[in-house]
Amino acid sequence: MAISLDPLHPSGPSSSKHTFKTLERERMNRHPSETGMDHPALEEIVKPHIASFDALTDMSGDGTGLLQLGIQNILPKVIFDGKKREGAAPGSSASFGNKITC
Repeated sequence: MAISLDPLHPSGPSSSKHTFKTLERERMNRHPSETGMDHPALEEIVKPHIASFDALTDMSGDGTGLLQLGIQNILPKVIFDGKKREGAAPGSSASFGNKITC
């Protein structure tokens, strides 16, 4: 079996004599491991950021992610359309028109 001439092929030659190991890193990124992480330190670095993003929409348990909690804190809005009803007492809500609550 002939070895591929592509230096980025998974079975390509190793360049361990070089300090930066550019080809090995590129090879790992193009052909990731099927058994686990190639960069466990990177996984540890991003873990808190992923967890904080997941907390926005966390629907496990009681279903109260941060977005849902924020929506619950929004007070309802009352809007009047300005079409006064006939015979409405001045100062009553009917004098402002039809009431819409959302």
